[in-house]
Amino acid sequence: MSKTTQIIDGRGIASLARNLTYLLAGRGVYFITRFIYVVILARVLGPKAYGMINYGIAWYLLFLPLTSMGLAVVLSRDVGKDQQQGNHTAALTLTLRIVSIIVATAAYLILFFFIENDPASRLLVCVFTFALIGRSLAAWTENVYTAYEVN
Repeated sequence: MSKTTQIIDGRGIASLARNLTYLLAGRGVYFITRFIYVVILARVLGPKAYGMINYGIAWYLLFLPLTSMGLAVVLSRDVGKDQQQGNHTAALTLTLRIVSIIVATAAYLILFFFIENDPASRLLVCVFTFALIGRSLAAWTENVYTAYEVN
């Protein structure tokens, strides 16, 4: 069996360059708009309120990885092997994701309420609990979409 190497011709390089340009332009717009709204938000809220929001975000982002457990890789693998097996794995990963969300959210709330005594911080953490749940479920839907789209 001979090994053939694909050669990238002019159209392939042009396609790569165009995709890279789109990617860099999209990232550039993202970073510029994010910089602008962060500066405006920091000025409008002031250092104390803006610091509190970032404190809450940092806490929930600390627990976000606990909700994924590497299930995206398993899902992509199973969808690539067999569509039926992929459907079963998608349902199973949703169940596991919900269980991990419950455990991570409970750990998040319990740990924070033992560490923090400030009532405003506690209220903020309760609000960011919904962000933890929502972002975890959004990540699962993105994983399912990616697994089916790639395969």
